[in-house]
Amino acid sequence: MEGANYHTFNIQLPLGVHIVTPMATSSSLLDRFSLLIATALGALQQSAQRKEIERAVTSEPLSEVQPFELDLALRELALETAQTITKDFVERLTKKLSPELPALPSPPAEPEPEPEPESVEESVAEEPPVEEPPIKEPPVKEPAVEVFVPEPEPPNPATQPPSAYQEGQDVTNPDLAAVLAALKKCGTGYNFAKVAGGFRCGGGTHFVSDNEAQAAYQKRVGVR
Repeated sequence: MEGANYHTFNIQLPLGVHIVTPMATSSSLLDRFSLLIATALGALQQSAQRKEIERAVTSEPLSEVQPFELDLALRELALETAQTITKDFVERLTKKLSPELPALPSPPAEPEPEPEPESVEESVAEEPPVEEPPIKEPPVKEPAVEVFVPEPEPPNPATQPPSAYQEGQDVTNPDLAAVLAALKKCGTGYNFAKVAGGFRCGGGTHFVSDNEAQAAYQKRVGVR
């Protein structure tokens, strides 16, 4: 670029980049201020705030935002920030340079528009119609619907599986009785009854656990 001087600036950005940019010797005040803003954002004093901002981007709700939506929001935020900075930039800069200097006069307020004169013609106000109160009809009571719940049928004693027996109940299923007698080779002919943890014969000498009885019964009659 003709007529431009190349200057090198070491700017403390979060990424620590080294920028070489063509910049005219008569750069504007806002150009110099923009470089100082970038340096201030990368300063050590802003380290905690930068980490907090980057952490917020990777967590909800910002982590669910699409990249193009995030870029659009950043552009709008940059414009709002620029408007805030330039609104009273000269006044604040003047106070920084010399606090004793009087503040710059604010621009004159725009005059408020005069209200339009009301019409001379008087309009005749019409009386609102009298609304009759609605007639409330008594609520109709719906008849209660009785739900019939059938009682569960008791298990068939002849086909009752081992898991359905209660403590103290005699074994009435012939298949289960044959399984229990075969497991303990009980030849005395005593009937088995349900006890805690399994089945015991009437003589008291033979015991079959619940797991053994269930497995042998399923093997004999199949899974039901």
